[in-house]
Amino acid sequence: MADTASEFKQVKGVFLFEGFQHWLNVVYDLNEHKIAHDSNTSHAFSESYNASLQVALFDPLILDATLQASLLLNQEKSRNGSSFKSNFSTWQPFVKPLPPVDTFQYNFSGNGLSKSRIPFTLLSYSTRNTVQNTFTTPSTNDNAGNEFSITFLNSTLQSRFHFARTTTTTTNGDATNKSLSNSYSYSAEHNYGDFSATTLNASFSDQSGTTTGGTAMSSSANSLGLSNSLTLGTIQRYTLLSSIQLSNTIVDALPTRALYFTENFGATLGRALSADASYTFTNTRSSQLTGPTREKLDIREITRNVGDIGIKHQLFDSLGTELRGSAAFSRESDGKENSYAVNAIASYTKKLPQGSSLSLGFNKGYNLVDRQVSSSTTYVSDELSKIIHQGDTIDLTVGDGTLRSVTSVKSEDRLTTYTEGVDYTVNYALGRIFILSGGGVTIDMAGTGSRLYLSYTIFKDPQLTYSTDSVSVTSNLMLFDNLVSLGASWSDIKRTLIHGPEDNGLKGSQTMTFFVGSNYNTTTTRFSYRKATTGDFRTQTLEGSGSTSFSTGRALISIGLQNSYNMYGATLTASGYRENLANATLSYSRDILQTLKLVIDGNVNDVRSEIKPAKDSLSLRAKVQSAWNMFTINLTGQTVWIFETSSTSRNDSLHIDFSRYF
Repeated sequence: MADTASEFKQVKGVFLFEGFQHWLNVVYDLNEHKIAHDSNTSHAFSESYNASLQVALFDPLILDATLQASLLLNQEKSRNGSSFKSNFSTWQPFVKPLPPVDTFQYNFSGNGLSKSRIPFTLLSYSTRNTVQNTFTTPSTNDNAGNEFSITFLNSTLQSRFHFARTTTTTTNGDATNKSLSNSYSYSAEHNYGDFSATTLNASFSDQSGTTTGGTAMSSSANSLGLSNSLTLGTIQRYTLLSSIQLSNTIVDALPTRALYFTENFGATLGRALSADASYTFTNTRSSQLTGPTREKLDIREITRNVGDIGIKHQLFDSLGTELRGSAAFSRESDGKENSYAVNAIASYTKKLPQGSSLSLGFNKGYNLVDRQVSSSTTYVSDELSKIIHQGDTIDLTVGDGTLRSVTSVKSEDRLTTYTEGVDYTVNYALGRIFILSGGGVTIDMAGTGSRLYLSYTIFKDPQLTYSTDSVSVTSNLMLFDNLVSLGASWSDIKRTLIHGPEDNGLKGSQTMTFFVGSNYNTTTTRFSYRKATTGDFRTQTLEGSGSTSFSTGRALISIGLQNSYNMYGATLTASGYRENLANATLSYSRDILQTLKLVIDGNVNDVRSEIKPAKDSLSLRAKVQSAWNMFTINLTGQTVWIFETSSTSRNDSLHIDFSRYF
């Protein structure tokens, strides 16, 4: 009998080679803008070399690591100028090259002991940007970091520790800026049976930096949080969720402290009845320097207590009722504000023959507010909006106040600040931002949806006691398996002064909406009428939209139409006006062979207003995508024409993206 031990030999080695990839990416961009006799053109060319190596140490279960490196060479050239005829001179366009930028990146990541009770991860990365200036020394920006995390998978107590260290160095001639940050975090979770769970979170971070001139900055932040959940009962289930968090931040010797405590109780009182109650306590204390020369220390402290209780009843799937009550007590450095509220909610759903259904909703609320503060201006900073598209409307959180100003509208990465009148308009009477659409609008240019950071100021009466009585009714009828939909809604908000000055900013509002829509295969239509009144400001809006798409062979064609006619009533300070916004889109896509795809789309916008100049825009875009063997290429060309009363402008762009995988 042969020796079976000699038939099987285990491959041993320090490093086990798992894979190697490298690829080349080349991108060219051309952008040209023309208006009247002025024009500017920019060219950008970049080359990127990338490589990825994956290895294991002894065994992939011990350490599985990946090393990636890339080199990016970027060159830009721009042309700016104006040409005009006169008896004396003619100035022709000139070319002014921009300095090239080189970027080197590497990234190392590893996972170890993945099947054990102490798995860990490693991460190391670095990015270096070098700008090759013509007459001065190159300027560089280095950003590097290292991270380590380990998890302890104990049967009764599971915990995780994480450490991160990042450094940033910027050099421009003789000027050098440096910053260093360290962060530590620890979390642990303990479960006792299936009815109790406790979680602990702790974190600490510090950051320091220096500049060539000797200016130094420092900051630190730490937080501690503890939460516990308790669940009792089977049919009659009771849950109790408790959490407390303490955080402290110091920036340039100015501290900010915050304490949060929440308690939530829920009870299932049978199959149809449930109740819940909650209590929240927050206390924040912040310090900042104010005044023309930042010579005054301003300490602001806010304490807030909020209680809420509710009971719900659900009768089968048709009738649901809810009754809620809440109270909030707020104390600030410049005064106090207390509020009390009660709400009654009912909903009814009825299934009808032929796949039809009827839904009704009712909401009745009463709120009492007692405000005694010294400042009348409220600042809202970096409020994150919902996901929006071009043509959407954002209602700001104004409450019983009046919108005074919109200080900034920024992209979600905070790198782009949008322009009022170009990217959006503001209706101060309604506290509303309207996102424009069409050529020249930079918000959500890709059409995939964007979120914005909004900053604005609100005027509120500083010393006022008032009540708010609100009621709303909604109805929705779906017919023939959701083929046709009919709906209406009505809401009324009345604010009554109890104590305070007669000259105040309290405003009531009333809104009424009707709509009808259809949805058949790939064709949808919707028509609506909306009438709204806020104080002495009245608006009426008629909207209609429709879209359809159909296939012809290997091609897909999509068509969309939208029109909005708005009538704004006169107020004590402004006259009324009318406005019409129209939009049409057409898209054509076709698969050519198996490796080539063609997409052509167009967009037309028309804006007519009695108080603003007319503005039309036309955009055309063609895109070719191809992938074969180890090559990919994307070609995109676009032209945008903007027609205004006083001028006509054109923006052309070309994008070429080529990749080769080895």
